[in-house]
Amino acid sequence: MKILVISPNPPNNFHRIRLTHIVKALKNDHEIDIVCQSTPNDRCFKKTYKAKIFNKDLWKCYKDVAVNIFNPIPLEASFCIDNDLKIHIRKIQKDYDIIIVKRLRTMVLMPEKVGTPVIIDSTDAMSMYYKKALSSVPVWKKPLFLEEYIKYRNYEKKISKNFKNWVVCSEEDKKYLNNILMPNAKINVVPNVVDTSYYQSSKLPDKNTILFSGLMDKHVNGSAIYYFLEEIFPNILQNIPDVKLYIVGPKPSKSLLNKTSRNIIVTGKVKDIRKYIEKASLVVVPTIVGSGTRNKILQAWSQSRAIVSTSIGASGLEFIKDKNILIEDDPKLFAKHVNSILTNKKISKVLGQEGRKWVKKHYSVNIMRKKYNQVINNLVNNDLKKKQKDNTSSDN
Repeated sequence: MKILVISPNPPNNFHRIRLTHIVKALKNDHEIDIVCQSTPNDRCFKKTYKAKIFNKDLWKCYKDVAVNIFNPIPLEASFCIDNDLKIHIRKIQKDYDIIIVKRLRTMVLMPEKVGTPVIIDSTDAMSMYYKKALSSVPVWKKPLFLEEYIKYRNYEKKISKNFKNWVVCSEEDKKYLNNILMPNAKINVVPNVVDTSYYQSSKLPDKNTILFSGLMDKHVNGSAIYYFLEEIFPNILQNIPDVKLYIVGPKPSKSLLNKTSRNIIVTGKVKDIRKYIEKASLVVVPTIVGSGTRNKILQAWSQSRAIVSTSIGASGLEFIKDKNILIEDDPKLFAKHVNSILTNKKISKVLGQEGRKWVKKHYSVNIMRKKYNQVINNLVNNDLKKKQKDNTSSDN
């Protein structure tokens, strides 16, 4: 089939990992074309697949947000407004068998009704994310997050009136959306996955080395690393004075950069995250807010690295606690788990080996290929039945 993928950003291995994997999973079975918007913020990431890109200056993005601040659409959707891209999509959509819209905010670019079957890959339930985040954001951000929660909740319901086929990455997101979307909406779960051939390692890790990674300008990652630095890391440092913590990812704040010391290395953007996973004795996921699933866990599993996570950090994923991941919400016990891994190579090795086995079985690109093709085939078959029924009705 000929599939058009519409995305708010170009596919890459850091910021649009899920899109990268969707294209990789489907490209051997279908003809895939990608159209997307790109701002200067995207230019620091290396694209993984070719796309027709519509560049937009940041000042225009913020202008659209300001103009639409009192309108019902989410501010993130306002950020994506692009009339040229919308006109382009309207012109070409009829040439495709399926349209996959990546992220709910991208729906601002879609006509209200199209003749081509549409799949909304929202990945996460966005109103759930903003609702959960309200409790942890600074006071000055709370009105903004409350506004996005209310707007996204209404937007999710509004969009589902005309677009019934949704894909999310976890059962938790599906369950939440089932209570919000229109009754006839169909919500499918296609988990986040990892390219197990790309993320693999045969090297031994460096001694006493911890990795935290992510986009540092995202609240989910910022809140996690500060929680780790303030509540957990001092206990680790007290027991293992030569421990090194690598904080890896684009756009760290000035206050985070100021945390740099003999024990803390803040790298900013890196060319290849695999080298830092390979270096790590373990990966920490001290997430305290968020929805969806964490790609950093899948990547660490795939490279046979031990992981210590909060329950929120591992939410949405299947796992076997204490066999392929350690889960702990108490900061002192979290630190205790980290210390035990750093001082016991056997624990680290077993957790890493079990994680690699687990991710190959449950979260490989082949799993996404199978599940996404099921969604596509069901959608096409249902669309065909609908057209046949409509033709029969018109004949009568």
